[in-house]
Amino acid sequence: MDLVPSHVRSQSANRVKSKAPAKIQITAEQLLREAWERKEHAVPIPKQQIADSEELLDYQRNERKQYEMRIVRNRSHSPLWIRYARWEEEQNEFVRARSIWERAIDNDYRNPVIWLNYAEMEMRHRFINHARNVFDRAVALLPRVDQIWLKYAHMEEMLGQLTLARLVYQRWMKWFPENSAYFAFVRFELRHGRSDNARKVYEQLVNVHPTSHSYVKYAKFEERQEELARARHVFERATEALSTSQLAPPFFLSFAKFEERQKQMKRARAIYQYATGEFSETESPELHQSFTNFEKRHGEREALDSLLSSKKRNSYEAILDKSPTEYDTWFDLLQLEESASSADRIRKVYERAVSNSPPVATKPSWSRYIYIWISYAVWEELACENLQAAIKVYKRCIDRVPKRHRKFSFGKLWMYYAQAEVRNKNLPAARKIYGTGLGVLPEKHSLYERYIELELSLGEFDRVRKIYENWLTRNPTYEPAFLALADLELRLGETHRARSVLELATSIEELSSSTNLWEKLADVLKLEDESSAVRRFEGYISSKPHSAVWLAYIKMMEELHAANDAIRRVYERSVNALREEAIARKDNSEQWREDAFDMANKWLHWEENSVDDASDKEGYVARAKKLLPRKVKKVRKGVAGGEEYWQVVFREEETSVEGVGNKLLEAAKRWKRHQTNGDS
Repeated sequence: MDLVPSHVRSQSANRVKSKAPAKIQITAEQLLREAWERKEHAVPIPKQQIADSEELLDYQRNERKQYEMRIVRNRSHSPLWIRYARWEEEQNEFVRARSIWERAIDNDYRNPVIWLNYAEMEMRHRFINHARNVFDRAVALLPRVDQIWLKYAHMEEMLGQLTLARLVYQRWMKWFPENSAYFAFVRFELRHGRSDNARKVYEQLVNVHPTSHSYVKYAKFEERQEELARARHVFERATEALSTSQLAPPFFLSFAKFEERQKQMKRARAIYQYATGEFSETESPELHQSFTNFEKRHGEREALDSLLSSKKRNSYEAILDKSPTEYDTWFDLLQLEESASSADRIRKVYERAVSNSPPVATKPSWSRYIYIWISYAVWEELACENLQAAIKVYKRCIDRVPKRHRKFSFGKLWMYYAQAEVRNKNLPAARKIYGTGLGVLPEKHSLYERYIELELSLGEFDRVRKIYENWLTRNPTYEPAFLALADLELRLGETHRARSVLELATSIEELSSSTNLWEKLADVLKLEDESSAVRRFEGYISSKPHSAVWLAYIKMMEELHAANDAIRRVYERSVNALREEAIARKDNSEQWREDAFDMANKWLHWEENSVDDASDKEGYVARAKKLLPRKVKKVRKGVAGGEEYWQVVFREEETSVEGVGNKLLEAAKRWKRHQTNGDS
């Protein structure tokens, strides 16, 4: 240990000093590639040269010993038996080879590979009887292995023993194999020109395997033999012998194409129509597409339209089967049925549609559903000319709405129901429906309007006034109702009533600044008395100094052809009044400021377009400009980064701000002088 240097003995010597990655990185792929390139090639084993019979016997003895030892170790490994037998075959030791094959069969007789290789050895060396013996034993032990039967029959056919080959096929058919076995038998008979025998094989096939595929193969065989009547008979036999569940779409497709090739278009169309009725487009798109192409080639326009309608109908039905509340799809289906179907069928589709009510009791989810009911009623009335049936549909729909319309309802439904009763000349029922609908939907203005239209058409003005009274009682801030009632009173010559209605409307806080109401009131006042109209507006202004009142007042004076000085005084009073109101309302003055600004602009525009003398006009325009407020950009605090906005500022406010600024400037100057005198 003393001879070992201390730095080698130390524990730190074994540690990695640098854990940084190497400058040159070597990938695993590169390592594998270099290993493959640098591998050492194995030294080839020299072939053994056998010089005489003794060496041959010694070689054979060693090989047999090795094979036997391997078989003892792994007796169930069939490839080992096959290699052993083939090696004996290469040594031309056929007896030994047969012995090995027999031992392999005794070990595993269910392995068809052993039987096939055994028979192939016998065939390679022309031991035909031995091969027949092997095949006979094989098919007796393994009758369900098709490959053995095929090899057996093929061997006899290659030897020219057609009778024996046919006998092999017939023995095979007694085991009722799969369809492929019968097809192989048919090909054998056809190769040797025995179509009658092939027909008999097909008869066996359809008896043993009665499927649509078997019948189609049989019919195509007859068609290739130009036995068209027989081919059609085979197709017809299939439709009689097989149930509907066994007849697949390819069968009908083949049958229809066969008739089309024979120029039997009516037969082909009938087959297509039946098949497309049995199988939907999702089940067999190829069949439906083939029918469409057939109609495009040979059909008339009506038949093609009917086919396309059928395809659309099937697609809609598929969607509705998955989602019965898909009401847009129901509308598409109903539109299709109304254009191409009978009344009974359309009615059945409508009944199916309305039977699927929405699962959720909310108005948006019920809207499309209610439209289906309305469409149903309209169809009954217009297409079927059955008004009573339409009324019954409306009644059923009214009863279907959940919780008797307490949660939600539909104005159009009540409206159409009432109009149907009007067309039925049942006015009491119509009035009752309108009244019930308004009780359920007091905020539905269109329902009031239709009810009023009905009573107006009947000349029932007292009823109309009651309806308006009910409408305004439940909706006291709805401006169009007041205007409509005022128009009605004017048409009836009741100017006093119209003025009272409008005055009532303008007395409501929410409507007191409505321009339409004040202008309408001005028109009514002009009809009564021009002088009293001015007095009344003066009273309105004193109580409600809104810009709408001033504008209506000015418009009325212009229409009454008042003097410019009178109009000018009203403009100036309105600007001053709005300015004072805006200054008085410190917190909520934005709208009043905007109104004052707009009024001043209108005044200035009116002065610029007035017809006064040029000398006076300049003074009036200057006066209007002097009272015109100014818009100033300001920044609103409390918002991130500040928010810029425009504010209307009056001249009084600007003067007061300038006065405060001047006082501050004077105080600053006095303080500066005081500081200067103190330092000196």
